[in-house]
Order: sequence, then C-alpha cells, then structure tokens
Amino acid sequence: VIGRNINNWYESLLINKGTNDGLANNMAVVDQNGLIGRITNVTKNTAEVLLIVDRMGSLGAMLQSSRTPGVLEGIGGGKGLLKLQNLPYDANVQLNEIVVTSGEGGVFPAGIQVGTVVKITGALDGLSQEAVVEPFSDFDRLEEVVVLVKAAEPKEGDAANGEEEAAEE
Repeated sequence: VIGRNINNWYESLLINKGTNDGLANNMAVVDQNGLIGRITNVTKNTAEVLLIVDRMGSLGAMLQSSRTPGVLEGIGGGKGLLKLQNLPYDANVQLNEIVVTSGEGGVFPAGIQVGTVVKITGALDGLSQEAVVEPFSDFDRLEEVVVLVKAAEPKEGDAANGEEEAAEE
C-alpha cells in the first residue's frame, strides 16, 4: 500500500503494482484476514483499490454456516462496517456468524472470509432481515495486500491439456 484517499466519501487505497504486473480492473484484493476490495483503476505501475467498506463496494455474500445468501454493502462514512441485506425474514441469523463471499457476480471467488455478524435488524420493507458485519481486516492499518489473479487457461495443444497430449500419443 503506497497511498490512501483521505476523503471518507470514497474509501480506497493505492498499491504499487499495475498492468506491468498483470493487474486489471475488477481483480479481488485480500489481506491475511480476509477480503479488502477490488481494483477499480489501474495504470502501468499502480492500482486503485475500492475497499468493501465503501458504499459503492457491494458484493454477493452469504452466512457461512447456513449458506443463506445476501448482498453485502459498505456502510461508508469511515465507520468500517458492512451491511448484509436481502436476508429472508425467516433466516436463522446468529451473532458472531461468519460472512463469506458467495462467488456471485464474477468478481470475488466464493468462500473468502469477510467478517462476523455484530447486529441483526429487520429491514425497512418488513419482508427481510439485515445484519451489520464487522470485517476481519483492519482497514486503517493495511500495509500489504494480495491481488488474486486468475490462472491462465491452457491453450489448445499445450502440454497442460491432458486430452490433446493423450490424442497425439
């Protein structure tokens, strides 16, 4: 991490890797504790990471034990919290339950830990529940992050493609 946006309206950070290192927009970013965010702007040598605690950082998530899906959105305003929305009104949501990524949306792989439920409330529509989630990562103290890069797919005729190799034998 080489820079931070001091404006709380847009919670992001800058890292010292870019397109020269194989990075691109919408790559997931994690630290040793869990999900941090996604790349939203990339240059040759830097990338901007939109943190999940930003209001614009929504993603598919689910309760780890019950596999109940919802939409996770940053509360913003420097609070460092998230809101898990669209949970069914009859979902058995528990305090301290772990929230993970669902894999829906194609940006974040499924199963990355995000945080724990610290508060449960009814949604304004009366038909669902919401949960406040405290992330595992401390966004004020980030120094090093990891960008998840998709593995290259084997090309036709590549030795990694077992079918092609077997057909030629």
